[in-house]
Amino acid sequence: MATHTVKADGSGDYTTIASAISAAGTDDVIEILDSSVYHESNMSISDPNLQIIAQAGNTPTIKNAGSSTNTFWLYVSGCYFQNIHFHGPDSGGYTIARGNYKGTAFSLSGCFFEGGLNSPFQYGIGKHTTGFYY
Repeated sequence: MATHTVKADGSGDYTTIASAISAAGTDDVIEILDSSVYHESNMSISDPNLQIIAQAGNTPTIKNAGSSTNTFWLYVSGCYFQNIHFHGPDSGGYTIARGNYKGTAFSLSGCFFEGGLNSPFQYGIGKHTTGFYY
């Protein structure tokens, strides 16, 4: 298990969440070290049990950067998101969508969802939530 840090100013391992996800593997942690707004979309998660968490005291925003795109594509189960503010796509798509894996499930804690034309979650996704708002 490795920890990959993200900070918009370049003082972390990565400046984008997408690049940290690309480098991560099974059971890794991506820790966001600031409360910046990250404009990202179409991030594919294919490593089981990946954790994307905000460092204590920070609440980063992940704002969908695309049009009619999904923010995250989950191809595996076990992902965990903590203390993140999600802003969904403004013209279609989902914040969290399942890839071709029908048994996709994930967990949320302390997350907030806003924006988007659709529900934050695509149908067929199982979720366990605590402190979840939209």
